[in-house]
Amino acid sequence: MNSVHRARAAWLFAFVLALVGFAPVLLFVMQSLLPLASAAAVPDLVPELAPGKQVVLPQKLAWLPAERLPELALAVLGVMVMIIANTIALRQNYAFYEERRRRADARRRVHHYRAERVEPTL
Repeated sequence: MNSVHRARAAWLFAFVLALVGFAPVLLFVMQSLLPLASAAAVPDLVPELAPGKQVVLPQKLAWLPAERLPELALAVLGVMVMIIANTIALRQNYAFYEERRRRADARRRVHHYRAERVEPTL
């Protein structure tokens, strides 16, 4: 198994690892965006600025309850896994670059190796 095959396998492993790391981050973000908290869990945040004046504030604010802390830790772990996967994938670029350079060199020299090549004579 040559270095290009190993580099491709490592790059594919890094891609799958990045997807695995992205799953808990996506789950945390989707749960944060969806209105899962009940209205009773959100405290009353309407201040009394002036008597008789009504102030309209959103009923639910973006905040992180204590139940979400383990999910946040899992999402941070997922980000770290994605960073590790990125470094693994970036290390494979040198092998891909060398293979591209070798193939370009072979294409450039192909006319030297043809059978109908005629040697120059004096």
